[in-house]
Amino acid sequence: MPAQKPQWFFQPRSHRNGTGTGDGDAAAGLTTLPAAMLRRHGAHVLDPEKAAAVHGFPSPRSTVYRARTLLVPGGLLQEAPKVRAINEILDDVGMTLIPSRPEAPPRVHDPELARKLAQLPRVVTLAPARDNHVPAVVDAWVALQTLRAAVTSSGNRKPAKSPLDQDDVAQIALEHLLAGSAIDGSPIGHSGGGLTGGTNGGGGVTGPGSTDSYVYSGGDTRSPVALLLDPPYRRSAAECQADYGRRPVVAVLDTGVRAHPWLDVDRVSGGYNLDPGNNGDGFMSVDLGIQQAILDEGKKAEAKGDKPRQLIRHPWDTPITADPLVGELDSDSGHGTFISGIVRQIAPDARVLAVRIMHSDGVVYEGDLLCALRHLVIRIAQAESGDFTNAVNTAQKAVTPGCGCL
Repeated sequence: MPAQKPQWFFQPRSHRNGTGTGDGDAAAGLTTLPAAMLRRHGAHVLDPEKAAAVHGFPSPRSTVYRARTLLVPGGLLQEAPKVRAINEILDDVGMTLIPSRPEAPPRVHDPELARKLAQLPRVVTLAPARDNHVPAVVDAWVALQTLRAAVTSSGNRKPAKSPLDQDDVAQIALEHLLAGSAIDGSPIGHSGGGLTGGTNGGGGVTGPGSTDSYVYSGGDTRSPVALLLDPPYRRSAAECQADYGRRPVVAVLDTGVRAHPWLDVDRVSGGYNLDPGNNGDGFMSVDLGIQQAILDEGKKAEAKGDKPRQLIRHPWDTPITADPLVGELDSDSGHGTFISGIVRQIAPDARVLAVRIMHSDGVVYEGDLLCALRHLVIRIAQAESGDFTNAVNTAQKAVTPGCGCL
């Protein structure tokens, strides 16, 4: 039986007055996500018909969320009385919130920006309550609804003189599971003579081989042939210096990149090498500091009990398959390389800063995305204040996939 594939529906953007685009037949939201993908990432699909509801709040809508985490503003986590109040409420449903030690304040010159950055949501782990003698189901949606119910005017579980109020709880949210659109289509396995199992949808072939389909076996591309074209012309760093002051930088938050001659990335033993032969002026760059921050936050959540949480351990697009037994490439392997290639064609004078937040199956944790955006804002603020130390990372050493960005 073919593996179940994700099915997507893209909600039309609403106008400013709240009205949609006029498509009254469209139902908003995600329709299907494979069960194996949900298990891999510790996620649930919220079923509006079965979901816990709170009087006075909008009816639940379908979404995908991670079951053992919540997103809580950094400022709220610094107020110990409010954290204690949260856990007193969650104790009624057998759960507790386990905050991690806060990170150091961001190094920016603008005090107001620093305050706003400190307020941004952080991933916080949910676990069974320590003193609960009855088994509990840890579910972030139930925890969030319990907090909402406790601080409403009709809530009767709110601790006496609790410092927690509706404004505090309104800032707490689910950690959603985001998903990218895969690079897919004929002839990988759809109509028009897909290559897997022959040209007639199987043809009696019992399994794929290295020549049956280009979604199987190794390689750094998703196509059966190499692109025999020179890369788009790219002006020298001196020419860009005269026009822009430096090369423009385009941040690509995606799966990371793989080797490609257009991108100045080579495959080397145990990893990848940036900027081969370009004397510090290659097209791609990575920021090991941002990647380390994403990894550190993921490790903190995992250590507190957020399992399974798949960690983004390095900036490169690896592994190419989540199922080595079958060996089929994951749906989004090569996605970041593809997007970087578009930038190479449209803005060849630029430099791409590749930040890996997406897993090769197309999944992004909302917490990882927020962490990456937070550190990009810090980087931009430092550049605007005249500190260009991290404007572009030009380190030319090879980085192995298992290095953990240290």
